[in-house]
Amino acid sequence: MTEQQIKDLKRIIEDVCKVDFKLRSRKRKYINARAIGYEILRKKEHQSLQTIARYFNKNHSTVLYGLKNFKYMLLDDAQMKRNYQEVERVWTNLSEEYKDLNPFKLKKQLKNLEEQNKMLNLSLIDVQKKFETRLKKIEDKLKYAKSSS
Repeated sequence: MTEQQIKDLKRIIEDVCKVDFKLRSRKRKYINARAIGYEILRKKEHQSLQTIARYFNKNHSTVLYGLKNFKYMLLDDAQMKRNYQEVERVWTNLSEEYKDLNPFKLKKQLKNLEEQNKMLNLSLIDVQKKFETRLKKIEDKLKYAKSSS
């Protein structure tokens, strides 16, 4: 995952859960918000415990504990469950956009677009030459018609 993706996921969680990850807090809503992040990163994005811990400035055992207790936290706290569902929904929609941003695919698309652009420019030049030729013929006919009258 890229740094931008992590920032986006954290921003979504902060917005939905109304927390600020810059603040280090042990309040329940912060613990729940981090657990939501752990769950999404582990289950949806298949990140390692160490990687998830690094994203949240925690150690891997904290992440493991949060993941282990996540299902019980959801059962115990209806608001957390709603928050998790909302974060998951928003993240799923956003992560689809990220999947479309495969660098190799983008480079290939860029090459194809550049080739199409070259072909269109050549076609445009050809059309302009034909237009100028026809315009010249029309102008010559008009001159001939005026001189004949």
